[in-house]
Amino acid sequence: MEVPVSVAGRQEGVTRDVSVSGLSFASAQAYAVGERIDLTVDYLLDGHSYPLRCEATVVRCEPSGTGFTVAARLTTAFLE
Repeated sequence: MEVPVSVAGRQEGVTRDVSVSGLSFASAQAYAVGERIDLTVDYLLDGHSYPLRCEATVVRCEPSGTGFTVAARLTTAFLE
């Protein structure tokens, strides 16, 4: 499921995979492995947006098309 994702308040792209412990997302920007980022995932339900916020650590960043695929491990739970 592709869901809009922002990093530090900047719209980055969409999620690729989401799990209990982490997620991957498409980004126009590269991030360094080990970098701590503040994520907001804009989950949509019944036409309403629910911004879910968390902190994460980048574990992988690979070129993908014209941007990057970033994988991050959650360091805090999603908070509404």
